[in-house]
Amino acid sequence: MPSQAAYARHRGVSRNRISVWKSRGLIVFDAEGGVNFDESDKTIAGHGGRLSSLPGACNTAETVTLRAPYADTVPAAGVDDLPSKLESERIRLNFEALLLKLRFERESAQVAEIEDVAATVLAELASVRERLATIGPKVAPRLARMSSAELIKSAIDAEVVAALEDLTAG
Repeated sequence: MPSQAAYARHRGVSRNRISVWKSRGLIVFDAEGGVNFDESDKTIAGHGGRLSSLPGACNTAETVTLRAPYADTVPAAGVDDLPSKLESERIRLNFEALLLKLRFERESAQVAEIEDVAATVLAELASVRERLATIGPKVAPRLARMSSAELIKSAIDAEVVAALEDLTAG
């Protein structure tokens, strides 16, 4: 009959981690009361656990995620609940992989620095502000000679459309 301690060794985690998973209903027992390794692995994988910690499994890019820092593997407190050495090494390697992925995305221009984006947006807004500021002085002399509200509206609309076309063209 497979014990909880044997399953902890199988998963490379502490026995306390198995107790936590058991209390959450993630450990599946067979008819004799032993741990069903395969079904427990599936249950844990379905709730955010990683099968990559199993012996012989490979650590693929699919195990690298950006969810909350391993909430299911790093307990909030308690020395007894600390992850095993194998689990800690896996967590460290996953974070290193995330950092390498981010560095690659920055270098290949898939991710932009926020300061660069902010500078570009501010420059575009300044251009819009300058162009819109020219509308009033440009149309005011023509509007002063117009007597109809429709003519005034049409002149303002035409100038706004021209300004927008200038801004989108370059």
